Amino acid sequence: QAITVIEGARVVQAAQLMASKKQDAVLVVNADGQLSGIMSDRDIVNRVIAEGRDPRTTLVRDVMTRDPLAVYDSGLRNEALNIMLEKRFRHLPVISVTADEQEDDNDSDDDGAQTNIVGLIDITKLVFDKLDDLERKVLSGGSCPDLGSVLRARGPAPLVPSSASIREVALIMKENHATGVLLVEVSEFAGGDHALAGIATTKDLVSR
Repeated sequence: QAITVIEGARVVQAAQLMASKKQDAVLVVNADGQLSGIMSDRDIVNRVIAEGRDPRTTLVRDVMTRDPLAVYDSGLRNEALNIMLEKRFRHLPVISVTADEQEDDNDSDDDGAQTNIVGLIDITKLVFDKLDDLERKVLSGGSCPDLGSVLRARGPAPLVPSSASIREVALIMKENHATGVLLVEVSEFAGGDHALAGIATTKDLVSR
């Protein structure tokens, strides 16, 4: 079930709601309760933390992604996944057709039709649904890419000193279009080798 906030809410309120519900995005509605935007943990990191804005005074309407593309709950799962892959979306709102809109479709071309928010699709859930197909392919003798080839295709993950500030981490995520970075400690006694200290994601920065 998707969580929603109003456009005039403060970012800190939305972030607290996301953390309490263990969600990494919220849908934003206008005064009429209609979908007007979406705000993810990545939006908060890139548009608030990295820019040095105060989440306690910044409004959701000022940093959300406006008029997001949405899919109907009657649509096919594969179509939604294809949209997310093509557009590089991590989330996709799901809406339903109301009885009023169905009548409008029959009687007129009115663009002011009402829709109901059903939920929010996370691309990881759709990908997990595809794992069974991949497993069957491998078991039948097909090939499966190894992690090395996947990492080479994506490029190296950003490395950040574990002593970096939250804003510095956010800036590096924004510059690298990344949702996560590796935190490292440089050992003076090991020729400057990097020792992995942890990982930080956009969700970590928003929820903590």
